[in-house]
Amino acid sequence: MNGDTEWQAGEQESMDEGRDWDIAVIGMAGRFPGSESVRTLWDLICQGKDSIVRWQMPNMKADDKQTVSAFGKLRNLEWFAADFFNIPEREALWMDPQQRFLLECVYEALEDAGYMKDEWQETIGLFCGADDFTYVMENMYAYPIHPHDRAKMRLFGESSLTAKVSYKLNLQGPSIALRTACSTSLTTVHIACQSLLNYECDLAVAGGVSITPYQDDGYSPVEGTLSPDGYTRPFDKNGQGCVPGNGIGLVVLKRLKEAILDRDHIYAVIKGSAVNHDGMDKAGYAAPSVQGQMRVIRNALEMSDVKPEDIEYLECHGTATPLGDAVEIKALKQVYGENRYAGANCYIGSVKGNIGHLNTAAGAAGLIKAIWAVKEGILPPSLHCTEPHPELADSTFRVNTHLQQWPKQHHRRKAGVSSFGLGGNNAHVVLEQAPDVPREDIVVEGPHLYVASAKTPQELAAVGRQLKDYADSHDNLRSDDVAYTLQAGRQHHSYRTFAVAQDVKQGLVHIAQESAKSSLTPVSKDGLDVVFLFPGAGTNAVGQGAGLYKNQAVFREEMNRCLEIASRIHDTDYEAMLFGNKQAVCSDLQLAEQFVFHLSVSYSLAKMWMAFGFHPSAVIGHSFGEYVAACVSGLLTLEDAIHISITRGELFQSLSKGRMLSVSLEQERLNPFLREGVSIAAVNANDRLLLSGEERAIRQLEQELSKERISSILLPAQRAGHSPLVDPIIPALEHAFESVTFGSMNIPIISTLTGTWAVEGEMATTSYWSKQTREPVRFAQALQSWKEWSQRPFVCIEAGSGEQLGQLARKQLDRRTTLAVASIPADTEPAMEWHHLLYSVGRLWQKGAPIRWEELYGQSKPFRVSLPTYPFTRKKYWKRPTVPRFDSVDNKGENWKEQATSHHRCSQEEFVYQDQDKLQAKIETGQSSGQEAAPLDYRNDIERDLVRIFHDLTGRIPSGLDEPLLIEGLDSLAYLELGAAIRKRYSVSISLKDLYELETITAISDYLVTQVNSGDDIKQTNKAQPIAAAARGNKTWNDLLSELDK
Repeated sequence: MNGDTEWQAGEQESMDEGRDWDIAVIGMAGRFPGSESVRTLWDLICQGKDSIVRWQMPNMKADDKQTVSAFGKLRNLEWFAADFFNIPEREALWMDPQQRFLLECVYEALEDAGYMKDEWQETIGLFCGADDFTYVMENMYAYPIHPHDRAKMRLFGESSLTAKVSYKLNLQGPSIALRTACSTSLTTVHIACQSLLNYECDLAVAGGVSITPYQDDGYSPVEGTLSPDGYTRPFDKNGQGCVPGNGIGLVVLKRLKEAILDRDHIYAVIKGSAVNHDGMDKAGYAAPSVQGQMRVIRNALEMSDVKPEDIEYLECHGTATPLGDAVEIKALKQVYGENRYAGANCYIGSVKGNIGHLNTAAGAAGLIKAIWAVKEGILPPSLHCTEPHPELADSTFRVNTHLQQWPKQHHRRKAGVSSFGLGGNNAHVVLEQAPDVPREDIVVEGPHLYVASAKTPQELAAVGRQLKDYADSHDNLRSDDVAYTLQAGRQHHSYRTFAVAQDVKQGLVHIAQESAKSSLTPVSKDGLDVVFLFPGAGTNAVGQGAGLYKNQAVFREEMNRCLEIASRIHDTDYEAMLFGNKQAVCSDLQLAEQFVFHLSVSYSLAKMWMAFGFHPSAVIGHSFGEYVAACVSGLLTLEDAIHISITRGELFQSLSKGRMLSVSLEQERLNPFLREGVSIAAVNANDRLLLSGEERAIRQLEQELSKERISSILLPAQRAGHSPLVDPIIPALEHAFESVTFGSMNIPIISTLTGTWAVEGEMATTSYWSKQTREPVRFAQALQSWKEWSQRPFVCIEAGSGEQLGQLARKQLDRRTTLAVASIPADTEPAMEWHHLLYSVGRLWQKGAPIRWEELYGQSKPFRVSLPTYPFTRKKYWKRPTVPRFDSVDNKGENWKEQATSHHRCSQEEFVYQDQDKLQAKIETGQSSGQEAAPLDYRNDIERDLVRIFHDLTGRIPSGLDEPLLIEGLDSLAYLELGAAIRKRYSVSISLKDLYELETITAISDYLVTQVNSGDDIKQTNKAQPIAAAARGNKTWNDLLSELDK
């Protein structure tokens, strides 16, 4: 590219789907002077507020010119959500505040984009730059510095800026830290765009952070650079420089076409960007260059296919320096000032008048301001320009000094953003208003599932309050957009609550109410074991499923498939069974039709739950429900299952009538009541038996039990299955099964014929299915087999009509850890089926089950929207170096080096530790650091010592003795220190490889016991010395690394 570009852009707007190299901005986050978010920054800018803090220094004379008491300050500089990111306290203490802010803001930016998920399908890149790591350098470069601490610099230095964030958030795209002085953050945006266009990542987070720990000290003015009076006056005749400030700004980027396809929330579009260097074409290294700035702007415009005269607003570098503003205006006039339409002004401004110069984050702050401007159609005021710069005279540029609407145009709003770095690195970005993406989805009327989660009960309550406040302050929210973003665009933490509601405001208010309850318990870390329960045909499914058929695509597709197969075999109006009047339909219904419909509903429900992400560890079918279980497992094809169901129904129709009676009594107490013509058809629980037999005998037994005040229920079934009354049809049923081609069990089946796990081939015989029809159902025994196998909390999903099996399962399994979920409770009206299903999904999610949220939306295509981000709970982590700094020695700076090196540097740690007596008591009793964690249960003194070592390395007590140390926050360097401490303390051989493989404190303790000679007590050395000293000893970094080979 060169400076002689001829603009080829046509008058016609680009297509709504954009060009292949257009980039969408889909998320933003930041912290700025006077603003805790990008939204409040925009509000501050629109209100024309100056957020620079100005104060009077104590004992400072009025005519003192050495220090300016002004700065763009950040709130809570020392505070950090270390616990949220599982960062040990000691590691958090060493981290530079720039990296801390970056970690939190990357998380917030991805949440704002709707892509902060538990598992990434997307490759996400991180591109960021920072200012000097002053905090780290001043606290680590002690005199003398220990080799061990020098090694730590590699973990906490500037090169770790993005790498540690990518590690903590599991971002697996490019992770690049770069620095080009003041243009750093806009340069990262350009590099991120290129990475997206090269398909190195699917999403990219880009921006910059600049935080100095000494924001309370003011600054020393520098003529022509830093303002002598604490005000930044961009493009003002009297501008004398800028005020420094702290801040961070980030944007989330994605290829525009994919953002449209994925229904992302698009703030604006980056049409083009460019970076370059001035070279030697300027007065000096630190001076700006007109030619360099012209070239970078022209290159960005050429890439964007945008004509200069179509740019209506420019967010400029605007440092208010006499030379910088003059050069920038000259360059703008050469590129943007020519060929403009008559009377078509180009408005300019700079956010530095509001928040100061954020150095490496300055370009991102300007970009975010411009993004809001093109999105909202508002030209915000640029502050402190009372007399425009002389270079602006007779030009088409106007410093926008008041809030006004964007001039109406026939094309989308467009803006340019500049950022120029000290030394000559230049960056320019061309923005365009986001396209209007038409919504082609069908708005499904009905309730939606709203979810919210957090890592602590207190944070969950804060999430609920945020969502309620958001709903109260926003109108025209689409319920499906909000629900989907909360479901698919957030990580799901341990404490969870949900609501099912028709109205979005009603749902979020309910979330706030539920999240404030103190009875919520965290999700089990052990995971869940899921079993599908398939009820028998005694539960009449006719007329059920119509509501799900309307709202759930998978259920609808599978029902259509089942009924289409059934219609080919058996000519019946199955559609009437689904949507007709239940009583009218059932009056003429044959058992074959009922069986087929029952199988179709249960099978479709199972497929629906599997589409939601529930893959059962086993399936259990009760009586005829075992046909469905065999089909879902893969033992029977769907065609064979339907064909056999029809045959079985026709055979049962031919039987003489009988009845079935459910009795709440143990078998031993029931035996005296049994008589000829009555059989035990099912053992559903120890005290819940199902009897089957001739109608007369069953009714007589019912009367006798009633006289004895024994509870019983006569079932509506007119045939007596699992009794001698079915003997006449057994040969014909076996003959029907002879034509079946059995497959393999892809999902294990617990047989209710045997009550045990079915082995391969056991159920692939005709004799099995004849016995299954004739002999009792051993449901209770099947549940017991499941209970003995599973070691985790149970989830029982009843895939069929009714909820009896789930209730029976919960009664016999552990009620505290068992969740029984009904798909369609008995007698549920079709209009309420979808509501109930969403409630069931919510209960499962609250239990810890992962959900494929997209499957909740059929024809509806919800969009991601910007919602409140996570309310971090922070603690103070701060070290104060006490070595003299330049401003603490004599004003002339004489002998500063000698004064500094004559003091041994120490630091004051300002985050709260328990006093040593309390700490020792906590370690002794095993009181873990976790808020809800139970005390540690020590088996021996070795485990207590290992916890003490762990605390000395991390600053906290582990949450459990069996928790993996990596999850507890130990990194590779901490593992080295742990191994050194153990060897020093116990004089045993244990390598880094051993520690990684042993993984937990319990396992390490067991290992140490085996190292004792003949069971003697472990030798402990330096017992009275602090563990940290023992861990470090006299070893150097190389000594520690050498342990890797042992």
